[in-house]
Amino acid sequence: MDFDLSEEQELFVKGVRDFARGEIAPLCAQMDREGIVDASLLDKIKAQGFFGLTFPERYGGVGLGAHTYGLVIRELARVDAGIAIMIAVHNSVGSFPLLQYGSEELKESTIPRMAQGHLASFCVTEPGAGSDAAGLTTRAERTDAGYRITGEKIWVTNGYLAQYFVVTARTGEAGPRGISAFLVDRDTPGLQIGAKEQKMGLRSSDAVSLVLDGAEVPASRLIGSEGEGFRIAMSSLDGGRIGVAYQGLGIAQACLDSAARYALEREQFGARIAKLQAIQWMLAESAAELESASLLADKAAWLKDRGRPFGKEAAMAKLVCSETAGRIADRALQIHGGYGYSKDYDIERYYRDVRVLRIYEGTSEIQKLVIARKLLDEYGG
Repeated sequence: MDFDLSEEQELFVKGVRDFARGEIAPLCAQMDREGIVDASLLDKIKAQGFFGLTFPERYGGVGLGAHTYGLVIRELARVDAGIAIMIAVHNSVGSFPLLQYGSEELKESTIPRMAQGHLASFCVTEPGAGSDAAGLTTRAERTDAGYRITGEKIWVTNGYLAQYFVVTARTGEAGPRGISAFLVDRDTPGLQIGAKEQKMGLRSSDAVSLVLDGAEVPASRLIGSEGEGFRIAMSSLDGGRIGVAYQGLGIAQACLDSAARYALEREQFGARIAKLQAIQWMLAESAAELESASLLADKAAWLKDRGRPFGKEAAMAKLVCSETAGRIADRALQIHGGYGYSKDYDIERYYRDVRVLRIYEGTSEIQKLVIARKLLDEYGG
């Protein structure tokens, strides 16, 4: 497998790195404190084309492949993981269902607007349906003009700012085969957007609850066919997990950077703590684990770029990168000692941001089930 980038790709990633350090980094503490992306920064992100990274050029997008896109998310997460997931959700689960399954009419009317910065979100999770996504109770009843949707969604990333909501709802029998997917506009009567969740981490990225109280949706806003919603959601998550894997790599790299720099500055017992074997071992373990996890994410993206099955590898990458990032963040905070527990140091924010990676886009436990089932299928199970 050749993971090398072209000169053009390398320049693009470097441009993202420079943008993140120059424009995002100065605002990180403020956005973490206020719990929302800075409005002026949002305008700059739109101008950079970040909301069209994975969109085909014919719709006004950049047309990045999965590998280059993943490296972009990694660079963004290395500075602010909340900004990274805002962009990742929009470019993956928020838009993939339309790009892959939507009618051409639906794509023509919405995708160019999304590429320009009209945010998209993905609404699957409900109060009683988290890991059990097939257990959702939101219903979509047929009307003369289309569908009337009633139910509640929670943890809707980008929901506070989003213009478009990909919503799964039950149109038929219990279980996954009775679920359909719809595109719902923000200004749809009957759609109510709740307050922002006060999250532990990723505070520059918003998450809200969504109440649909008889929201009327035209038949043209059905994505794919009735009964395909669960399959659409699961295939969307396969790609989304690659983005989360790279998000984890970005946070992990930021933690390793901070830990190494601090170890070279901090003095105890008459010398820099970087001279202590205990510190060196923590840094070495973190560097080795980060490199290993990176290769797994790159493989999943490489397979996706070549149109080959990648679901198992995406789940592996999401699992390993999430767990690895958590361990590296823990070691980095330990190296910082008491200072790492203070908001005066970025490691405190990284430590809070990293924890959710083992929960969203499928918990670590769900990833293990996905991997095991696909593995057993390969053996004829």
